[in-house]
Amino acid sequence: MFNDSDAIDWRDYVERVTATCRALRKQHYVKLDLQQFLPPGYHNPLRIPQYRGAPA
Repeated sequence: MFNDSDAIDWRDYVERVTATCRALRKQHYVKLDLQQFLPPGYHNPLRIPQYRGAPA
């Protein structure tokens, strides 16, 4: 059986997404199953403060 995720180059995906986040100067976290594709020593904080907007 063919699994669509087998056709995805996850290393390239992680590189492009993290490059985009860095270029936009956005904090980000790469989930556990994709962390294997991060370069050694990549800053990947577990908790990132989130902006929730003004209270309703």
